[in-house]
Amino acid sequence: MARKKSLWCYFFLVVLKETSASVECSFIDAQEIILMCIPVGVPDVILKLESLPLNGYTEMVLLRACGITELEHDSLKTTSLKYIDLSENRLKELDSDSLHNSPSLAYLNISNNLLSRLPVDLFVGNPHLLVLDLKNNFLSNLDVGVFDSLVQLYKLDLSWNLFLGKDLSSLLFVNNKYITYLSFAGNDMNGTPDNLLQSLEVLEVLDLNSCGITEVAKFATQSNLKSIKELNLSSNKISKLVNEEIFKNLHNLEILNLAHNELEHIDENVVAPLKNLKVFNLSHNELTYLSDNLFRRMLSLENIDLSHNLISKIEVQMFLNNPLKILNLSFNMFTFLPNTFSMSLRKPNANITEFYFHQNPWQCACLKEILHEVDHLKVTHKTDVPGYMRPICVTSLEMRCIRDDSVNDVFRNMYYNILDGNRIWNTIRDSSNRCLKPRLHSAHFRAVSREVGR
Repeated sequence: MARKKSLWCYFFLVVLKETSASVECSFIDAQEIILMCIPVGVPDVILKLESLPLNGYTEMVLLRACGITELEHDSLKTTSLKYIDLSENRLKELDSDSLHNSPSLAYLNISNNLLSRLPVDLFVGNPHLLVLDLKNNFLSNLDVGVFDSLVQLYKLDLSWNLFLGKDLSSLLFVNNKYITYLSFAGNDMNGTPDNLLQSLEVLEVLDLNSCGITEVAKFATQSNLKSIKELNLSSNKISKLVNEEIFKNLHNLEILNLAHNELEHIDENVVAPLKNLKVFNLSHNELTYLSDNLFRRMLSLENIDLSHNLISKIEVQMFLNNPLKILNLSFNMFTFLPNTFSMSLRKPNANITEFYFHQNPWQCACLKEILHEVDHLKVTHKTDVPGYMRPICVTSLEMRCIRDDSVNDVFRNMYYNILDGNRIWNTIRDSSNRCLKPRLHSAHFRAVSREVGR
């Protein structure tokens, strides 16, 4: 106990070669398990790490944002070391033996550096590595064999590098069958071999957001990937889903993210195999129409996000088989919903708790009906978004909900004329809640920008 108390008071100064800068390291626990280092001196000085005050008890070393450009082969020499954070430094390369003296290493974070290559034998001395974070580097290729010794690896983040999917070998993960999380986000994955992930047996999360793909990648939906629960395809260039075979193997998929694509059409048979899907994000696309049967076979679907599309019509029966809890229809083109639409979302197999419908060109009478229903059901909702200079609804002289597709364009035009007329909207905002009704079309219609009376 005396030894532990005395060491608790010491701070170690690690002098870095070829510069006047340094990093100051100290154990932040009495047991000397966790060593944290911070840069000392001029922040922009390039540092070269030579050694650390490690001992046989140290398990965690935190070297985040220390300006390190190079590691000596014995810098991290201790058999007890399990966790290394080298993120946000200036490492351009690692020697083959940089990590060989840390056989117990389980977690390694080298993200946000300047690495352009990895030696093929870099991880030979780390057979127990479980988590490897390489995101935000400049890696453009991976040699076959570089991950072969990582037989226990379960999380691998390769996002935001310079990989070209077409250059990746189908043998890259031949010994990594236990990977459960894999991210290629931010890389160009066009032309990736269909069998790139052929050796993976228990993959649960695959992140392919911002990969520039124009269709659902076949390598992400192969027969050995039935274990996938979450597939992120957001921020790509997918314009349609018409291949009825593409999701046939993903029986256990629970979360599918297709937000921020260019989707205009979804064939109902394409998503039919996704019977266990719970969360379906289709926001920020160009959808104008959805088949009434699109979600019919998704008997576990709880959360549907259709916001930021161009949808103007939706039917009650579309959600009859879904145990919905959250539905987002905001930022679309609706002027009305079917009669008692909100009430129909509360049924024996569903307990809707959140329903978002703000920022649509609503008829005021229709919006009033919806608000009455959601208030009665005590469902969370929004009528407006703070900071958005937008009208809430428009109305005819009759002040009744006109459920007629033929007049949709009239109401939408009124709404967007107000939206485009910032001068009018600003006047409304400054009028101390007075209701202004500028004539925008004919004597039969008026536009109103106000919160609907309850």
